[in-house]
Order: sequence, then C-alpha cells, then structure tokens
Amino acid sequence: MWKIFYFKDRIIFKDNLLWFEKVLLDSKYNDYCIYFDFYDIKLSLIKLKYIILKNINFIDFNNLYFYNSNDFINLLLDKPIYLPNNINLFINEKCFIWCNYCDNNNDCFEKLSLWDIKIFLWKYNLWDNINYNIIWQWDPLFHSDLFNILEYIKSIWWHITFFTWWKSLLYCKDINKLNSFVDEFKINLSSSSYQIYNKTHSNKINKVEFDKLINKIKIIAKKSTFITILTSKNISDLYKFYMLAVNLNCYWLEIKKNLFYNKNDILNNLTIKNNIIKLLKIFSKNKYINFSSNINWNFIQYNNISNFIDRSSLLLDRYINNNFDDIDIDDINKLDKCFQFGNSIDIIEKWVVSVCCHYDIWNISQIDYDGLYYNNILFKEKYLNYKIKTPKSCEKCPMPIDRYKNYLKYNFVSSLV
Repeated sequence: MWKIFYFKDRIIFKDNLLWFEKVLLDSKYNDYCIYFDFYDIKLSLIKLKYIILKNINFIDFNNLYFYNSNDFINLLLDKPIYLPNNINLFINEKCFIWCNYCDNNNDCFEKLSLWDIKIFLWKYNLWDNINYNIIWQWDPLFHSDLFNILEYIKSIWWHITFFTWWKSLLYCKDINKLNSFVDEFKINLSSSSYQIYNKTHSNKINKVEFDKLINKIKIIAKKSTFITILTSKNISDLYKFYMLAVNLNCYWLEIKKNLFYNKNDILNNLTIKNNIIKLLKIFSKNKYINFSSNINWNFIQYNNISNFIDRSSLLLDRYINNNFDDIDIDDINKLDKCFQFGNSIDIIEKWVVSVCCHYDIWNISQIDYDGLYYNNILFKEKYLNYKIKTPKSCEKCPMPIDRYKNYLKYNFVSSLV
C-alpha cells in the first residue's frame, strides 16, 4: 500500500531545531514530512548536518521526507536515497510543428498511456514526492488522453510543469481546463509575428491563427516561460519578441543558444554574438520579468520569482540563486564529474526509465521493473561512473545552468562544518 504526504500535513521548523533530533530518532516508528523555513540558511544547515551525521546510524530515512531540502540530504549522505527533483514524463512523441532547427522526425508516434504512468507511480514508490515537477516534452497536447493524465497526476502532485510548442496551442481543445491543471508552462515561442514564424517552421501559420494563439496565450501568460531558440531566421525579431513577452506579462523569458542542434550556429560569429549580448544587457534590466539566457550567464535575473511558486524557496536553490557566479559553458563541460546525475529521471514514450536524456547510454530499466530504480544494478554502476568522471555524452547537456547549480550545491554542502 502506498502513502501520500499532503502539503497540509507537513511539519514546519522555523529555525528552531530543538525537536529535530527527536523527530529523526522517532523515524523508526513514524513517517514525517518536514518543511524547513530558515532565516539564516547556512548556519541552520550546519546544525542540520551535525545532527544528522551524529545520529545517522539510528535514523530510518525511508520514513522521512524533507519537503524542501531533499538535495541537501542526498549530498550530505552521498547516497541517492530519494527520488530526484524532476520526474520527466515524455508522454507523446507525436509532433508535426516541424521546427527547422530540430532533427526529430517523429515518425513512430509512440506514447505513454495513463495506465503506463500509474504502473510507474505504483512500482517506483513515489508516494512522498508531492513537490516534484512533471516535465513533458515533444508535444503532450497531441496525446488523446491528456486531460485524464493531468487530472490523475494533479491528484497526487502539487506541481506540474507543461512543455509545449506555440502553434500546438491551436489544437488545445480547452485552454481554460488545461490552465486549471498546470502550474507552470514552458512554451517554445520562436517569434513575435506569423511572418517570422513561417521562416523557422515547415508547418506554416496565417494571421488568423496567430491572433487566436495570442488570445490563448493571454490566458496562461502569467505562469508561462517563453523560450526562443536563436537562428539566422529570427534574430532580427529578438527585440519585438522580448516586447511581446513583456506586454503579455509572461512569467519568464529565455533566449537560448541551441545546444542540441547547433549546425550553422549564428553565434559562432563573434560580431553577432557581441551584439546579441549588448541587447541581452538591456533585457536583463527589466524589473517586471524574469529573464535568463545560456548565451552568457550574467543574464540570469530573478525579479518576481517570489510572487509565483513556493518551489522557489527550496533551501539550496534559494541559497545558490543568491550567490550565483558567472561561468562560461565551456567551463561547465570541463567539470570533473557530472553533478546533474540524480537530479531528474526520465520516463520516455518507449516505456524506458532513464537517469539522463542520453537514453541510448543511460537507460536503467523498463517501466515494469519491480523495485526502486536506485536499487537497480545498472543505476548503481552508472552512479559510480558519474562520480568518477563526466561522461563524454554530457558535453552537450541541455541543462547546463542546473548542472552548474548542482556543482555549487555539492561544494557548498561539502564545505559546511
């Protein structure tokens, strides 16, 4: 029988650790969901580290869930005893938006059914992970059973992040219903006009469809991140795209260099790159929109994040965000081991569970594997490999910012005395 910890049942400690040791020792007999809210994060985590290590042989960690500090406990114990921050459900491989820079031909149209997802949740013992994001890619909007999947996930999860492509929203049967289930949208929005859009996609759009899209986006804009991949076709539209995001009052804006499909990358031209960086500096000064770019790490701005989701107050994330240093992507690729490992787990359309988006290399099991995924011998072998040396396949990791943040977390937790 699996259990669910609801958010209302959490135990809250407001920088008072007098009872924390007792709770840890009592874990042999009771389940606890603990939420930390510290005024002085570093000092409090030093106390936590001391108490946990002091009692480590007497604590039943299977009965403890640290609502906003799982990654701290993971790093402290150097053990993947918890599931990762992100569970990525790739429910649908079908997509006919046809971005010109994408190599995905979507010719097999495989998908995860609602039943597949339930099997995963039953057998992977996710009963205590109420705060994990569910991130979906390719286009989930084309899944025939989408709303039933959303309703089921929402019944046991507190946060859903929904990835989609801009034109796909035209095919959404009920945007208000979608909005009611989803906490955060990530929308690949390549341009501010239908003319520019048609230069970057094989599947064209007309002005009437464009206007319909704008009206749909207005409904979800306040909790949407707009993402644009810079290409030679849409680079001239960058400022208008930025103004569209501002005028629609979107939650976040990402302007990205494509790390997966970098053929004929326009940013290889230093003159173009420097001009783009000058423009990004202007964007980053806006106080009303969160903004980030993987072109230069200086442009990571968190302006109104506290007004959106509680996920922003995760203990180490809050500390790292406040102490984020500039680093070049080449330096991230030179890190001596992969600090992204264990941060997420992917369940893809082919019913495979993977610890990384490089599926052919890092598959660990089929979805019907009966047991905890981190007890799988394949997982243990890969965990050791990651700790020794960053795999060659990670050099084009699509999440370099997160990877670097995890590196900073590792160093921070290791340095606590």
